[in-house]
Amino acid sequence: MITIEYSGGLGNQLFQYAFSRALELDLNVSVFSDFSNYRKKEKRILCLDKFNTVYKEKETSYLKRRFISLYYKIFTSDMHGVYTEKILGQYDVSLIYKLQNLNNPIILLGYWQNHLYFNKHKELLKKELRLNLKSLPILNLGHEDVLIHVRRGDFLFTDKNNNSPHLVCDQNYYENCIKFYRNKYQNPKFYFFSDDINWCKQQYISHDFVFMENNSDLIEFEMMKRFKNYIISNSTFSWWGAYLSDFDETTVLCPKSWWNNRSANISLPNWIKK
Repeated sequence: MITIEYSGGLGNQLFQYAFSRALELDLNVSVFSDFSNYRKKEKRILCLDKFNTVYKEKETSYLKRRFISLYYKIFTSDMHGVYTEKILGQYDVSLIYKLQNLNNPIILLGYWQNHLYFNKHKELLKKELRLNLKSLPILNLGHEDVLIHVRRGDFLFTDKNNNSPHLVCDQNYYENCIKFYRNKYQNPKFYFFSDDINWCKQQYISHDFVFMENNSDLIEFEMMKRFKNYIISNSTFSWWGAYLSDFDETTVLCPKSWWNNRSANISLPNWIKK
């Protein structure tokens, strides 16, 4: 039995869900979802129940988790009862091998932000990760139109030493990406999605810029899938918007670096790093 502990915002929840579904399908094992963080310390809101998701819920308390970890550490030579992701964004092939030969229950802690865990199930995920909505705001999009996602918000926060694990994509990045699409198409229109749309309206001014506002995050997430062309930020929110696009063939521009002080980049091989 495998239990996945969930934490973080929508993008991270989707990575954890996709990882969970892939394990269940590939290993033919029972995988449970632990959402207890959202009833305790987690500031974000659990959103998985808003989609056509399939999961079995099981809560594991901190004390029980510690007991499981110590028990299997002492009495078995197998994987201990709690396993924490080693390197954020990196595919852990050794973990998959160990899970294939697992003989005891285990709790997995991490974000599992790598498409190699679940890419073979992409079409299934596109069906399950659709909102249960009867209608969405109308977008009359053409094949030349481009989505731009600008992530600011908590990415601007730093610790007491003025450090942050997050990179904020600068204006040079967005200007270079916009130039790319202006050279590629005759009349592209650019649709801005952001957690700071007022800032975007002050910084980016052009007749072919459209600013998406007055929608919930979930509505905007569903709208993002309607595009064929993307300029994403280093945000799991826009990563999933591009990954789950309604189009089989897309053009996705993404930042070369995803995090500060980390080499891993979770972009797909066919995405263009700018």
